[in-house]
Amino acid sequence: MILNKPLLKKIFLVLILLAVAVIIGLYVAIRTNKITGTAELRWNKNNEADMAGYKIYYGTEPRRSNTPENSEYASQVDTGMNNYHLFTNLSLFKTYYFSITAYNKSGKESAFSDEVNKKITIKSFFRR
Repeated sequence: MILNKPLLKKIFLVLILLAVAVIIGLYVAIRTNKITGTAELRWNKNNEADMAGYKIYYGTEPRRSNTPENSEYASQVDTGMNNYHLFTNLSLFKTYYFSITAYNKSGKESAFSDEVNKKITIKSFFRR
């Protein structure tokens, strides 16, 4: 079957329109935070007898202190005795910083672990 020029032009136009629609849709999804990223943290367990749990402190700015009392982190999550956590709905194109503390049964909290970070990118979104 031989395609004629007017039909080829129509097919080409439809393909261009589809590509534009995909680009616009992706742009709108990114701008409205419909596309977000994830970060998974795992760490070695603390085996002390009076261990009660862990807290993860995180935000989009690195910390400047070593203790939670003076923390600049925007948020925290108490994971209980779980030594892992999956963060979801992280904004694209931002870098998130994470530090972990352990606390005992009397509520005493350790200093921060080493800080780790992750930049949330489109590439990480498509690796889910």
